[in-house]
Amino acid sequence: EEQNRGKPNWEHLTDELHVLLTVEDTENRATLKLARAVEEVKKLLVPV
Repeated sequence: EEQNRGKPNWEHLTDELHVLLTVEDTENRATLKLARAVEEVKKLLVPV
């Protein structure tokens, strides 16, 4: 990634990472599902 930063077609490497999560359900269930999804995504972002 570092080698490609600043090169044409690699501009997205300078953007902050963004993830879009959507949930369709009743309000209470959607809130719980969304919170769970956020926690799962956060686990994937922890460096190993």
